[in-house]
Amino acid sequence: MKQAEAAAGYADLSAMKNGHEVAMGYEIDGDYKFVPMVTDETEIIFSGEWDNIYCRNAEADVNYISRYYPYADTEGWTNTKSAVLTNDKKGKLYVDLKNVGAYAGETINMRVTLTDWTNFTNLPSEDYANAYITMGGDTRLPQINMICVQNLSVKFSYYNDAGQPVSLKGHYTLNDLDYYQGFKILSPGGDVYYTKEAAARMGYDASTETIWADSSGTEPNQPDGWVTYTFEGSETSLQFFVDVTNPVSPDYPYRKWDVSRWAGLPDEVKGYLHRFYKGASGTHVSEETFTAWVTSEFGYTSEAVVTFSKKGNVIVEKLDSQTKEALEGAAFTCYEWTGSGWNSVGDLQWDSAEKDYRLFGLVYSSDNQGRFKIKERYSPSGYTGTWEKEFVLTESGTVTLKYQAENTRVKGQITIKKTDSETGNAVNGVVFRITAKEDIQTAGGTTIVKGGTVVDTLTVKDGSAVSGELELGTYVIQEITPAPGYVLNGEKQEAVVSDGNRQVSVTFKNTRNSITIQKVSKDDGTALPGVVFRVWNKEESGDDAQEYITDQEGKIILRGMAPGTYCCREVKSLDGYLTDDTIREFTIQNDGTVDGKAAVTLTVENDYLRLSLAKTDASTGEPVSGAKLALYNSSDDKIESWISGREPHLITKLNPGVYRLVEEQAPNGYQLAEPVVFTLEEKAGVQTVVMKDLRYTDLKIVKKICADEITWAHGTPVFFFTVEGEDLFGVNHRYQRMVEFTEDYVTAHRDDEGMVELSVTLSRIPMGNAYQIIEQEVLRYGLVQVTGTENVTVEKLSEPEEGKKPSEIFQVTADLEQQPSGTTVTFENMKYRWDDYSHNNAVVNLIPVT
Repeated sequence: MKQAEAAAGYADLSAMKNGHEVAMGYEIDGDYKFVPMVTDETEIIFSGEWDNIYCRNAEADVNYISRYYPYADTEGWTNTKSAVLTNDKKGKLYVDLKNVGAYAGETINMRVTLTDWTNFTNLPSEDYANAYITMGGDTRLPQINMICVQNLSVKFSYYNDAGQPVSLKGHYTLNDLDYYQGFKILSPGGDVYYTKEAAARMGYDASTETIWADSSGTEPNQPDGWVTYTFEGSETSLQFFVDVTNPVSPDYPYRKWDVSRWAGLPDEVKGYLHRFYKGASGTHVSEETFTAWVTSEFGYTSEAVVTFSKKGNVIVEKLDSQTKEALEGAAFTCYEWTGSGWNSVGDLQWDSAEKDYRLFGLVYSSDNQGRFKIKERYSPSGYTGTWEKEFVLTESGTVTLKYQAENTRVKGQITIKKTDSETGNAVNGVVFRITAKEDIQTAGGTTIVKGGTVVDTLTVKDGSAVSGELELGTYVIQEITPAPGYVLNGEKQEAVVSDGNRQVSVTFKNTRNSITIQKVSKDDGTALPGVVFRVWNKEESGDDAQEYITDQEGKIILRGMAPGTYCCREVKSLDGYLTDDTIREFTIQNDGTVDGKAAVTLTVENDYLRLSLAKTDASTGEPVSGAKLALYNSSDDKIESWISGREPHLITKLNPGVYRLVEEQAPNGYQLAEPVVFTLEEKAGVQTVVMKDLRYTDLKIVKKICADEITWAHGTPVFFFTVEGEDLFGVNHRYQRMVEFTEDYVTAHRDDEGMVELSVTLSRIPMGNAYQIIEQEVLRYGLVQVTGTENVTVEKLSEPEEGKKPSEIFQVTADLEQQPSGTTVTFENMKYRWDDYSHNNAVVNLIPVT
């Protein structure tokens, strides 16, 4: 009998145009070695309406699942599930197997989708048609089982962890093909390999391109039930059949095994029935009901009819040693061993999608014996280090070798120099901060330093500071703490650390702070040199203060003051100035400034002694102009002379002490004042000295007598007067005057009433307000009446009578302050005696005063 006849009358497998009968171990292209594998690392995820009724019932009734699938999870049902096959579920029932192996260095995931099926039409109920997928068999690889189903289409699709389809080359070896099971490869391309033993059990239906098994049985681990086929692409589809179209055979007279009466089934068929199968609806199996063959199972094994040639793919992940990110820009070359040396077979190319370097298609040969070497020719920009790896292809099939080569990033340093802006000398103690100007990224785009990150803080010693190792990038250097006595100027400098310039140097110049104590005269702002100040730190004792003296410009310049609060006080001023002993404070901030400024001026005004010399009228207090005055010190040195005016004379900046104000010449009408001695005190404000001048006054004394009472034979009548009193200063003055009536005068001045008046005027009388005018007692005449101007007070003491002194009759007082000029007092006398005695007489003596 021919082989084809053993497979229910179909042609033998050699009728397939892409079929190959081979001996076990036949070698094919190693690129097809990949086969999906389910391991402990595989995650199994069922999706869709997997109701699992069949599996649960079969396990509950007779432990059917665990009996035939020892690795099935019959508690959580994580790797085994069933579903009633209804038309609305087509394409919606699938299981994802995450991580079924690696291909070209990439993890492969597989989705098994039930895309289409045909159920038997004469089922007791719709839910008799079921399928279940399990990874619980001996191989732990997917096994698809059909119940009451004529055929089932399954799609195997492959994708990566990103969910993107992966096109690959691989193979499947269907195992346990027996009992009239059939399958069809729906995807185009690929080859089918089978052994002679397998061909003897199978046939090929060219009209449907379906491979059928005969009625014999086999086991999954027996090669006579294996068929290996290769595929390419991101998916492949198969269709599985139960032999519903097989012709009647001598072993079984019925055309449809799925719908048969129990009594008519051969014993060998009954042995494969799930005798208590209830169907998804719970219908019990009995001889009166239709039943079904429990399973037509289809699975595959990781073994194959063929072997695979030794080939290799090499993938190198170039990684940053710190971030572990992929780096572009390196160069790798692959070499093969020639027996006597290394020969280049090509460069690895950068794969931008996978972020690695690749070279595929390395082939084992008798010359190279599978020995290869990868060598890094140069690193990416900004990285350093070399890498080399030798390997040998020993496994059959295409092996993808994946290596990691790490490079260390090149780093640099920044040197900061600090100098004095004036002297150029090194400045120490300055603290700098180095900040990334912007995000610093690796060659692969990973941000390793965020913009604004402080990467180092340095303190300058010996005039410079060197940073730690810095990533290549642009940095901003800024002083954050100045050296004591220097001003934080806020300057920022940028430094670019690059592969070609790893050692960068920047220089900062700083200015010392400056506090100027400016000593000036108050009001006019005149600079005052020679003023002594003391300056000390507030936290320290003032006894240890440093003394400074203002220069010719009146300045004391303090430079380079360390942070702190300081006190300054004037301790000695200039002659004529008041010492300002106010303690003033100023604070040097941590940034070296005073009130935010690098240089400040503390202006201290010195007040001076002010002397106001006023010349006033002793009576009115009004200013007196025209006096010639002079000021003398205690050493009798003339300080200054001047003529008084309406305003007081101001002399400033005199030393304190005793002075003498002298009137050298009095104004017209005033008495020369006595010198005024005074002490000029050391104090602020105007000190006023007033020299009062007494105005000279005049007084007219009129003597009135009766002309007819004169007896010329007795002589001429003479009268005497005394004027006495204190001036406004309390100085007593006494004046005496007389009048003598001569015959000629009387004849010439006699009035109509026979009276005659004779007067005498006193001038240059220092002003006083109570001068007494007294008439002296004379012979023959007595005082009878006194009259005067308004400023004259006449007090009558007694009635006039002969023999009384005039002073006993009248008291006459003249207020010469009230009326300095024009004061008149008239004394009227009456003759009491007519005897022969002569009148009084007097002699006036003039005594010159030298």
